[in-house]
Amino acid sequence: MLNNNEDIGITKQPEQQKNIIYIENLDKVITEDFLFHQFKQFGDISIIKLRRDKYKNISSGQAVITFSDAESAEKARLTLDNQKLINNIIKVKPYINFNEAEKNANIYMKNLPKYVKVEELEQEFQKYGNILSIDVRKDAKGNCLNYGYIQFQKKDDAQLFLEQMQKNSFNYQGNQIHFELFKSSSERIKELNELFLRGFSHPLPDNAIQDNKIIVAIEFGWQMVIKDYFINQQDNQIQDCFVKIDKNTRQPWAIIQFEFSDQAKFHFNICENQRSHPCVQSNIFYVIELIQKCDIAQSNFSDMKLTIQEIVSIYQSLANNKFDIFSGVSDNFFFNLKQNQQQSIDQRQLYFQNINNYVNGYDIQSFLSQFGNVISVTMKQSTKPYQQLQDCIVLYQTFNDAKRALSQIYDRKYSQNVNHIFKNGIIKISIYLGKNLRQEFNQVKKQRQRLVYKSMINQQPNILLFQPQQPLIQKEYNIKQPINNTQMLISKYSTIQIIKAQMDNFLELSDSDQRNILGALLFYQVVKVVKNQNIARQIVGMLIEPSQFPISDIIELFDNDADLQEYIQEGLELIKDNQKRYN
Repeated sequence: MLNNNEDIGITKQPEQQKNIIYIENLDKVITEDFLFHQFKQFGDISIIKLRRDKYKNISSGQAVITFSDAESAEKARLTLDNQKLINNIIKVKPYINFNEAEKNANIYMKNLPKYVKVEELEQEFQKYGNILSIDVRKDAKGNCLNYGYIQFQKKDDAQLFLEQMQKNSFNYQGNQIHFELFKSSSERIKELNELFLRGFSHPLPDNAIQDNKIIVAIEFGWQMVIKDYFINQQDNQIQDCFVKIDKNTRQPWAIIQFEFSDQAKFHFNICENQRSHPCVQSNIFYVIELIQKCDIAQSNFSDMKLTIQEIVSIYQSLANNKFDIFSGVSDNFFFNLKQNQQQSIDQRQLYFQNINNYVNGYDIQSFLSQFGNVISVTMKQSTKPYQQLQDCIVLYQTFNDAKRALSQIYDRKYSQNVNHIFKNGIIKISIYLGKNLRQEFNQVKKQRQRLVYKSMINQQPNILLFQPQQPLIQKEYNIKQPINNTQMLISKYSTIQIIKAQMDNFLELSDSDQRNILGALLFYQVVKVVKNQNIARQIVGMLIEPSQFPISDIIELFDNDADLQEYIQEGLELIKDNQKRYN
C-alpha cells in the first residue's frame, strides 16, 4: 500500500487528507522539533507526529505532518521528496488513511512512462470523481518507476473509473497504462502470476554440464526462445523470464512472470493438458536465427560475458553432435504456479503409507506408473519406525494422473502388486500436505482426540487389567480369538521396547489384549505424576478407551512425553469435574 500508517493517531476525514504528508526513512536522531524547523517554511503546521517503536521507545523513521492547508503540504512534498535530510534520503508522500471503507477506492496503475507528470494524470482522471492523491513511485535517485497509485475519495468513483478503463484503453506518452484495484501483499500472494517450469528439455551431456560457457549460452538461448514465443502472442505479454540450468538434473528450469494471475493460470492449464508448453518447443537452428537477429553485442545477464558469435559457435557445435536441447522433449517435465510450498497443496503430490520395508523406489514407481507419468518418488522412514514400515511421497506430472491413481489404486486387478507393496495389502494414500498445513492438520486431529470421562470398573489392586467399559463388538473392533491369560501377556510385553521389537506379533493379539498391555505400561508413568493408583487407573482407562484412540496413537504416547503430560492433566480435570457433579 502507499504507506503503513494506520495507527499513526490521525483521525481526519478523507476530504481533509490533502493537507497531510507522510514521511519515511528519517534518521533515528531526528526529533519532532527538528521536523518543525525543517517544514515550517512551507506553511503553518497544525500537528507533527513522529512514530516510535513501542518496545524500544525510539524513532521508527516515520512521521506525519498536518499543515493548515493543502497547498503547503503539496509544496513540502514536491520540494523535499527524495532529498537528503542529515544522512538519509527521505520519502515524502501524501498521507492516506486506508481503513476498510477506503480500501476499494485505491487504484494500482502500471506501465507508466519515464517522464510521467502527476498533474496531467490528475487532470485526466478527476472527471471520474474526487481524487485524494496520485502517487507515482520513484527510486532513490528520484527517477520515476513504472507504477503508482490513484486514491479516489469514494469507492464508487474508483469502480466507475476501472469500468471505463476496461472499455477504453488509456494511453499516455505512448504507453498503454494498466489499472486494477489495489490489493495488499497478503492478497496478491494468493493470486499467483508466475509460472514455474522445470525439466522441459533433454538433459545436457555430462561433458557439457562441466563447461560454464555452454551453460550460460543455453540459458541465454532459452530466454530468447520463451520471450520470442510470447512476443508473438497478442494477449499474453510477459513481464519477465528467468532461466537456469540445474546442474544436478542437467535440465533447464524457468520462471515466467505474467502481468495478471489469470494469464498465468491460463498457461498453467495448457501445461496440464499438453504435458508441455509451446513456449519451450523450438529447435537449435531457429534459436541461432534469433541470436543472430538480436541487437546486442553480448549476453549481459550473467557474470560470464559471451559475445553473440561465441554463443552461436556453441550452438553449432551442439548441432553438429546431433544434440538439440531446444527441442523441448522431456518425460519429467514439471510445472506449477510459483508459491509458498509450505502453505500450499499440490494435488499432484500423493502421500503413501504402510509400505513394506523391503520395497524400494523402483518398485513403487513401476507400480504407480500404471496410472500416469510419475515425476519423482521420495522414500522416507515411517513416522512410526517400530512398525518397520516406510512412507513415500509421489509426484505425478498432471492432476489427472494423480486423480487416476487415487481412484483406481483400489482396483483388485492390481491386488498382487498391492500385497507386495503395502503391508497386509492395506492401502494408505492421501494428498501430501506441506509442512505448515501438516502441522495445522495435526493440531486439528489432536483437538478431535480428547479424553472422555468414563468411571472405571474396580479391578484387583495388584492386577492391572484395563478392560473397555462396554462389551466389544466383533465386527467393530475386529477382535481375534482372545488369549485367556492376559496377565501372562502383560509379563511377556513388559516394556515398550519389547513391543516395538516384536510389533508383528503384538499386532496379532486381540484389540482388548493390546490395550490392556499398553494400559499396564502407561499406568507406571501416570502414577508417577498423580501419586494415586485409583486416579491413575481412571486416567489410563480413558487413554486406552477404544472409541478414543487407535493402538498406534497410544504407542506414540510413549515417545511424546509432552502429549502424555497434557492428557494426564486433562484426565485430572475430568475426574475433578465429575466429583463436583456428584458431591
